Amino acid sequence: MKTLSYYLLLLLIVFSACNQEDDSIEVPENIKGEWTIEGGGNLTLDDNSFTFSAGCNLLIGSVTIEISSLQFSPVATTSEIATTLVGCPEEEQNREQELSEILSNASFTFTVDGDRAQLFNLNGELILSLVRS
Repeated sequence: MKTLSYYLLLLLIVFSACNQEDDSIEVPENIKGEWTIEGGGNLTLDDNSFTFSAGCNLLIGSVTIEISSLQFSPVATTSEIATTLVGCPEEEQNREQELSEILSNASFTFTVDGDRAQLFNLNGELILSLVRS
């Protein structure tokens, strides 16, 4: 009888351990790193920050990365996107402005498939396609 009680207690411990949930949020490593933006530009994603450039200035901001979503910092707050101030050819300046408007204070979902990633707005529309640099 003592042996049976021991096995029942052991089974209870095993089942209790199996039913515990992991509440930690894992930041996906596959989205982090350096990316080339199709249409022009580069984007680098780290744990809490990002940089991007269209070939002239470097724009810097904060980003929150979760399981399949990205939240970029807004332009006009204390966590704003910073930038270097170099005069640029008009084409690069226009692309920088376009990327700044796309990424500033924006939320995206993303998918990663090998060396390619896609960023979608909250309506599910494709916004940016990326290729690992």
